[in-house]
Amino acid sequence: MRGLLVRAGFTGEKGYEFYLLDGHDGGEVLWNAIVAAGATPIGLDAIQMLRIEAGLIIGDEDYVPGETDPYDLSLDRFIDLDGHEFIGRARCLESAAAPPRRFVTLTLDGASEDQAPVPPSGAVVAAAGEAVGTVTSAVVTPRFGALALAVVDAGSSKDGTPVQVDGRSATVRPLPLDDPEKERPRA
Repeated sequence: MRGLLVRAGFTGEKGYEFYLLDGHDGGEVLWNAIVAAGATPIGLDAIQMLRIEAGLIIGDEDYVPGETDPYDLSLDRFIDLDGHEFIGRARCLESAAAPPRRFVTLTLDGASEDQAPVPPSGAVVAAAGEAVGTVTSAVVTPRFGALALAVVDAGSSKDGTPVQVDGRSATVRPLPLDDPEKERPRA
């Protein structure tokens, strides 16, 4: 069985992916051998937890390609407004002057027995009874409890701002919530 082992991972965590170069039935044999050797396989649920802790965005989940303003996702540092002309530059200049919305992490207080552990994608984020944003992704993590990524009005995006989501108290936190210097992937 021939393959390619790659140290990779979407979330930046230390992980490995193995690509079989010989197709056929070798995948199950390889999987069983790796587990028998003591490795703990993880699935997409674990990746989703790490992704939300790290504040990583996914198209069609956290934004709509071609529609979402990059400033809504707090991607300012990746937009070179001075270097050259590009399609959409005028609109980016407008948004850069005073971004109307920002991408944030929300830490959610405990759910009651009649609530889901996390709010659904699209749930309204409110402050002082007024809608100020929308949840894009949410998950319960072992380290931080219930978390959500959300796009909220700039006035409600400051770290520590109290908000409500689906009748639950929540607090705006920085993005990313965990490992902002990305030291773990470099370990």
